[in-house]
Amino acid sequence: MRRNFLPSNLLLAATLTLGAIQSQALTPMTDDSMSEVSGRDGLTVIIQTPNDGWSADSINWKNDVRVQGYDAQLDPVLTTVEDYDPLVNAPYEAHLQFDTVKARSVNQTGSTVGGSPVTLTQTLNVGKELISSDPNVYGPPIMQYYIGVDRVRLEAAALGIPTSQSATAQSRSFGAFALDAAMEMTIRNRGLFDAEYGKAYLKGEVGLNGQYANLFYNQISGGPEMVMHDLHAMWEMSEGTLGIDEKGVIWRTGYGGAWDTIPETGRTLTEADIIKLALDFEYLYKDPGPGAHDESEDFVITDNSRGVMHFGWLGSAKDVELYWRPGGTWYGTETLASDYGEHIIYDVANKSGGLHFGGGWEFVDRAEAAQIGDADLEFRWRLGEASDVCPGGVCASGKDKSRINFELGNWTFWGERTYGNEADYPYANNLHIKPSSFHFPLIALDAINGDQGPGGFCWGFAYNGPAATCTGNSSQFINLTPGHIGNAYAANLRHSGTDSTGGLAIYMRDAQLQAFSRNVRLLVRDGAGDLIPAKERNVDWGLIYALANVDANIYLYPGGNTANENNGIIADLMVMSQTFDETDFLHQGSNWDHGTHLMIADTNIDGDGNYGETRDAMGIGFLNSSFLLAANDTRILLKEQDGTGDMDYYSGGIDMTSPATRFHYKATFGGGILPDNNGGYGTGPRIVQGALINFNLEGAANVRFSPSNPNDTWDTAVASQYEGPWNDAKNYLGYSAALRLGGLNSTPNGNQGTDGIGNTNGYGAYLSLGEPGRPDVVWRFANVEGDIAFDNGMIDIRGDEEDDDDKPKLVIANNMLIGRAASARVTEGFAGVNVTDYNHNGTYTGQELRANMMLGDQTLGTAVIPSATVYSSITLTTQTPCSGLAVCP
Repeated sequence: MRRNFLPSNLLLAATLTLGAIQSQALTPMTDDSMSEVSGRDGLTVIIQTPNDGWSADSINWKNDVRVQGYDAQLDPVLTTVEDYDPLVNAPYEAHLQFDTVKARSVNQTGSTVGGSPVTLTQTLNVGKELISSDPNVYGPPIMQYYIGVDRVRLEAAALGIPTSQSATAQSRSFGAFALDAAMEMTIRNRGLFDAEYGKAYLKGEVGLNGQYANLFYNQISGGPEMVMHDLHAMWEMSEGTLGIDEKGVIWRTGYGGAWDTIPETGRTLTEADIIKLALDFEYLYKDPGPGAHDESEDFVITDNSRGVMHFGWLGSAKDVELYWRPGGTWYGTETLASDYGEHIIYDVANKSGGLHFGGGWEFVDRAEAAQIGDADLEFRWRLGEASDVCPGGVCASGKDKSRINFELGNWTFWGERTYGNEADYPYANNLHIKPSSFHFPLIALDAINGDQGPGGFCWGFAYNGPAATCTGNSSQFINLTPGHIGNAYAANLRHSGTDSTGGLAIYMRDAQLQAFSRNVRLLVRDGAGDLIPAKERNVDWGLIYALANVDANIYLYPGGNTANENNGIIADLMVMSQTFDETDFLHQGSNWDHGTHLMIADTNIDGDGNYGETRDAMGIGFLNSSFLLAANDTRILLKEQDGTGDMDYYSGGIDMTSPATRFHYKATFGGGILPDNNGGYGTGPRIVQGALINFNLEGAANVRFSPSNPNDTWDTAVASQYEGPWNDAKNYLGYSAALRLGGLNSTPNGNQGTDGIGNTNGYGAYLSLGEPGRPDVVWRFANVEGDIAFDNGMIDIRGDEEDDDDKPKLVIANNMLIGRAASARVTEGFAGVNVTDYNHNGTYTGQELRANMMLGDQTLGTAVIPSATVYSSITLTTQTPCSGLAVCP
């Protein structure tokens, strides 16, 4: 209820211009955020920049300054301060540096506003919490701090790692960034950070009052840009804990961090248990030319910009725990005496400078949102089309804002909730816990130098440790050495040993996404961008991607753009998710209750509209999955288009190329009963297994995501272009790829800067299929070599009128080019990258595809495809009433 206030607010306005400081009494504040506080005093400080804004030559984030530490896999290994001699083995100082930083006033399209200062407002209020109807009975003292800024451009001309060991990399840059936004943040607490107070309030928002933000990135001035357009980010905790403990900053609401105490039944969810959130934007691609594009001006939105896709997290999460703590890269090893034996593992508690954070939460489902009284509080993940661009919200003649999106909603926990001693780093005794749907206990961010890494992965084993730990437990050691760039690129990009390059490191350990969506909602907008309620569809589908035991090492180095090699991004990527067997928790296998599953599901088989009933939901797809992605020296390029013709749009976009890539995927194709509301599966078998799949891709890879053709039509006379049934596709996500397959362990480029990422079973790149009852007998295509390309690919969401059948669809279509037919796309995709080590028959660019056909370990012969073109299309749509497995009246 509303409370009364004592009229004792005080305003202090201070500016950077000359003038007297004035104060005056104000009427009582009536904002909702202070409605439970009385007797407040307020202090407001208003700061204005000069008319041309603020600027700084550079801003640095510096860490690892004369501290102990060394690379985990190097000798000597330093594990204690006593082992550290700063005169002998001190690591290089590392830091990130933003150059030429500016803050200026800006309009909605991105044009800076001359003669208009930026205004920053800060307000500090104090008072007491009212805890009784008696106005003389008060609770603890309360403090509220507000900071807000009108629409401002925060930009940096370069982001670099200037403290690299390599002199040639000192001046390199990831590129330039600019954020245009109005922003504000409000904190209310018993003191700013009081971990003992349970009614703290916090709200931060970027993109206010419908005037949403734009986040720009380019690698070279005047070059292509990617833009998070119409960006809205918001995070609001109405009641919870915000404080500092002995480990860092902690943030909790509801049952956050105490997930084992959440009532299974009878709970009434309130706004005090949730955090309202939004992260919503359209990804745009800006091309500088030629001709009709005309977007060479940096950081300005024009109606020539092309929407690529829409992304959104909307709604709310409940029972949230988040924490921020010091420490980035870790060093050395320790002996773990766990429930599963004694092992040498990496010591994640022995950290360098940097930052790590983590936590978890639950998703608010549809019934809980209705219980609170606000349907918009249901958590939804929105994906789909981006429409024509209207700069500043003003559409030019002929612009079409129609688009189709789908939302994955009505999320719930997967299976049985399990716990462990989560406070015990490195969570090694808790590998099989899943205390919350979204549980990411360790994400670290660090500026590093070459060879400054935390060590590799054990692919096939539950604990990450040195190579001996992996091989001693029937698994493979996978590692990419930080700062090493091989000879696949131009000579001035190569780095190794003492000439290694520094970079930005991102680490993740033991992450769990053990949740699934039980509903898909289709949203259709008209030409003005307004929703058409009559066309909304709600389908009881689940598009399931439950992820278990996710680890990642990501290293980002500046440089690599083909137009200017001193700018851009080169990355080493390692990402792994493993399903550990129910009866052997240390090795990969089958675990329906706690595994990685990629499926399509029917979440309401009986059609009564009640979700979570026992044995009323079933999925089909890839069960018990484990996957590994290792990509060495990956060039991430914002690539300019070649022209403005129909097919030229596939030549530009986000382009990623690695001369040494491995993607290993193991799964069971089949189906299974989804867990009910209590985490159970009812009486009877849980899953049915159809086939064992083991797929390993090795070689060089190029992948590109491109904007759609704005003409929304296809010219079928163009040679080699897409000629499928979807010629009227529009607002789709375009994609293409080029692969040159070959065993990494037998090629020089496959191992430069690595400890060997290729598979060691002797099959190279392969595909094997087996029977679940006889996993020792498989049909295998092994030692695959040659070229494969995909072109004219599209991911298109189609409305119920686009094909005149009253059925919405998700269409994934492309041409697959094999052998010499892939020559043009392979040549173009690997321009500037040496992939000749994979050549198996001369030097021509189109390598025929060949593979050994094997039954078990016996070779039956070799299959060769000199050249071929295959068209493929996958369509997901609703069932035709009264056909197949559909429920009919």
